[in-house]
Parts: sequence; C-alpha cells; structure tokens
Amino acid sequence: MVIDPGEYFASSGAITISTLLGSCVAACLFDPVNQVIGMNHFLLSSRKCDGKLDMDAGRYGLHAMDLLINSMMAAGADRRLLKAKAFGGASIYRGDGEKDSFLNVGRVNCSFIREFLATDRIPLVAESLGGTAGRVIHFSNGEFAVYMRRIAPTKSIRVAERDHQCWLKAIEAQEKSMPNVDLWL
Repeated sequence: MVIDPGEYFASSGAITISTLLGSCVAACLFDPVNQVIGMNHFLLSSRKCDGKLDMDAGRYGLHAMDLLINSMMAAGADRRLLKAKAFGGASIYRGDGEKDSFLNVGRVNCSFIREFLATDRIPLVAESLGGTAGRVIHFSNGEFAVYMRRIAPTKSIRVAERDHQCWLKAIEAQEKSMPNVDLWL
C-alpha cells in the first residue's frame, strides 16, 4: 500500500505501507499487542503554515494524527499501547530561512511530531527526522520494522516540487468547490 501526501492507512493484517518524503513527515504508529500498524503523511504541521484556505484535513499534522489514531483504534488498536517511529522533515531548500519561514517547513514539521507524541504520551521509539535528504520508507506489520532509503539532496528538490504542486492543486480544488457568496452589509 502506497500513501501520498495527506493520506493515512491502518491495518491489522500483514501489509507493508510505503511513502516518499521530503519536508513532509510520516508517523508510523503500531500497537505491538494487538498487531495493528498505521502510517500517515502530512505536509504541514498546521493550517497557519500555509497561509491559504483549509486543505484536506490529512495534510495537516494535528488532523493527520487524529485520523490515523482513530483509524487504528477502529482496526483494533489500544491507544494506550501505541508506539511511534517518525521520518521525514528534511530541509530541502538551500538557506532554509528563519525558524518560522515557509521554506523551513521540514524543521517545523519535526518539532510538531515530537511535541504531539510527547503530549499524547506515545513513545517515539525511533526517528529519522531533519537533515537535507528525502526518504523512501516502508513500514511492515509483524516486526514493526521501517526500512528507509535516503534520497540524494539534489533529488530531494524534485520531491519538494512534487509536494508544492500537491499543495497548490488541493488549494485550487477547494477554491473551485467553494460556493460564490455575496455578503450584504
């Protein structure tokens, strides 16, 4: 099963979930007792990072985490037993700017996932966050192993361009679906 930006997937069956990451982050959660795994792929930590209209909920960290956890619980996971592995959050543009800069999305995403997991008391047992390289990850049920391959920084820019195009398409689709409303004052 391959998930794209803004998507998530959970399963109690034998499966491998894969995704390609640049500045985005994927949280790989698992319940080792009930044998349930899940992964999400979020682009931005929160809506305030994009400065645009609300996109699909799964594209934002907070919503992506809630959707994933709820999906895992529906598949039989016990929230109290969840453990996490987190990947992505690369700074893939040169001179990634100030701390809260749009070009520093990777660093903001890394901070978000660590804070979310700590606040929700979900142990982060492994991570590969930050840096300048993109990543391809494969998460398998059974041993709860994550297999990761780094992508050379020059190729990571193409991943960032793909993510940016994904953001723009989602915003455009939402704007087209919004009703035209005239306000009378």
